[in-house]
Amino acid sequence: MLAGLLPAAGCVAVGEWSLALLFLLLAGGWLLLARFPVQAARISFLAEFEPAPYALALNVVLLAYGAWLGVAAGLLLLGLAAIIAAWDLHAFQQRLGRATRIEQEQRLVWTHLRRLLLALGLGVGLSGLMLLAQFEMAFGWGLLLILLVILGFSQILRTLRQTG
Repeated sequence: MLAGLLPAAGCVAVGEWSLALLFLLLAGGWLLLARFPVQAARISFLAEFEPAPYALALNVVLLAYGAWLGVAAGLLLLGLAAIIAAWDLHAFQQRLGRATRIEQEQRLVWTHLRRLLLALGLGVGLSGLMLLAQFEMAFGWGLLLILLVILGFSQILRTLRQTG
């Protein structure tokens, strides 16, 4: 729900009430479908429906639209982090639910939460810094910087997988 509240608050601040309502409806709808999957499974075409990827994609589109409308970037950034966390935790919970046997479940959950918080913290921290420190850069240098960041995060993830 936090994923809808943060961007909705930013939308209300700039007078975009309809977009705020869309964020809240999307968050509430996903919450209901995630909370009550049995009811959704009774409807034949919803039996295999998984709302999380669609909610994530639609939220990203709405966040981009909100940025285009001038909604506060900080609230949009925090909303993006919240929706990514919700999507990841939902998927993790489903994977745990499908497992037949889990050894050291508590340790597995805490390890996952630490990694998620690390990734979100780095992402929000670096993105927040970029929102505060605006500077001009040629397109080519920006592309090179993005490539280096992607390679760096890939190396971090590879290292985390090997140690975990």
